[in-house]
Amino acid sequence: AGLPLGVTFSFLISSPMVDLGSLVLLMSIFGAKIAIVYVVIGLVIAVVGGTIIEKMHMENHVEEFIRNASSVDIESEELTVKDRLAREQVAETFKKVFPYILIGVGIGAVIHNWIPESWIQAVLGSNNPFGVILAVLVGVPMYADIFGTIPVAEALLAKGAQLGTILSFMMAVTT
Repeated sequence: AGLPLGVTFSFLISSPMVDLGSLVLLMSIFGAKIAIVYVVIGLVIAVVGGTIIEKMHMENHVEEFIRNASSVDIESEELTVKDRLAREQVAETFKKVFPYILIGVGIGAVIHNWIPESWIQAVLGSNNPFGVILAVLVGVPMYADIFGTIPVAEALLAKGAQLGTILSFMMAVTT
């Protein structure tokens, strides 16, 4: 569409990490202050990441077929009220997201019921100066939707993991 590479990457960084659904869920579990801090930090990371990519002039590393693509103008159809409700899209999105929520709840249940609190505190608690780094390293290869990550985060918090470590883990998993 002709957008600068930095803007594109800011979107790619922020879109899986920060959205209205995650804000609402984060507020319901961790409270408004933590949810707002998470969103603000997520947006700052996205802007900084996009700015760095823009300043590095990485346009030459974009695949040739993308750079040579011409813009596409598509006529948009007139939508009815029924079309705008998008029930089929809601159902489709629910079907896609629901398994991840179940997996997240399952992992959260395992953490909550079977992993001793002392283990979580030793690895992700305030006594481990490398807890945040460890949480990020574990979270990066996992990649999951924010909705599947929140139950895991809630279970870790209940077991004594530090809040900053948990939020770092969530950001690493979703981004």
